[in-house]
Amino acid sequence: MIITDMVKCRAAGIDYDGGLHRFGGKTALYNKYLIKFFDDPTFKTLGEKLAGKNIKEAFILAHSLKGMSGNLSLDEFYNELCGLVELLREDKIEGADEYYKRLSDLYERARDAVLQ
Repeated sequence: MIITDMVKCRAAGIDYDGGLHRFGGKTALYNKYLIKFFDDPTFKTLGEKLAGKNIKEAFILAHSLKGMSGNLSLDEFYNELCGLVELLREDKIEGADEYYKRLSDLYERARDAVLQ
């Protein structure tokens, strides 16, 4: 699959040019990992761990997603995720549901832009 709608990507909070730069300008490789990100169940599992109030496992998943989304230049998703990671780092769960709702919206927008 080739991602062709850069305007849609930018509107969805993806810095496509920045991500492509991180991947050494290798478009096929960057596209491959963008697509894999949205095929991966980690985000869904994070929601399950948050719903179950499992702070420790939710933190690990959120931190992992933070790294992946940062490397892929999913900027809006990454920026929102930073707040959730810090909340969980402090062993707090109150407010995590609101973070996850906002993250879900950002995730869906970015996924729709990538998977068109």
